[in-house]
Amino acid sequence: MKNPFVKTALIGGLAAGVFCFLYLLLLYVIGSNPFGRYKYIYLGLYAIFFGGALWYFRFKQNGGRLSMGRAIGIGLILNSTATLLYGLLLFIWMLIPGTEVISRHKNALVELGKSNVTFIEEQMKVSKELNDEEAYQNLQEQKKEVQEVFEDIKNTELTAGGLAVDQGIGLLFTGMFLTFLTAILFKGK
Repeated sequence: MKNPFVKTALIGGLAAGVFCFLYLLLLYVIGSNPFGRYKYIYLGLYAIFFGGALWYFRFKQNGGRLSMGRAIGIGLILNSTATLLYGLLLFIWMLIPGTEVISRHKNALVELGKSNVTFIEEQMKVSKELNDEEAYQNLQEQKKEVQEVFEDIKNTELTAGGLAVDQGIGLLFTGMFLTFLTAILFKGK
């Protein structure tokens, strides 16, 4: 590919997608839920590749100049490439027999639901002891809502496609945020 603009964005996107996937794979290998609370560290990895691609194009390919339009273009191409590759890798990985990624994630969601209900029940006891009827009523409503969501989670079948799309959309919105943040930063330059 001869166009350094597109080449930089595509290589940055491929690297970002692969490294974000490898991070989730690492979480899985160490026994953590790859879609749990620690997954958001991959956003830092993504930002590093995003910024790295912009820096590389600006200083190595374009003589120290980077217009707002070029920054947005690199961001959009990088984001599209990273999101598609990341989602595809997740989808393929979750389809591999024996990995049990989906069941592990569903079990983690069920445990989270149970702990949320338990926490609300404990708070209900405290509000009852303090004779705070309003807090007790609010907690009762929250408990009912959490239990409904909990039942939905238990009764909903998670699929590789659904999880891959969900995770890909998260990365897509992160990339869009970074792209428009970059546009603001380069607006005056």
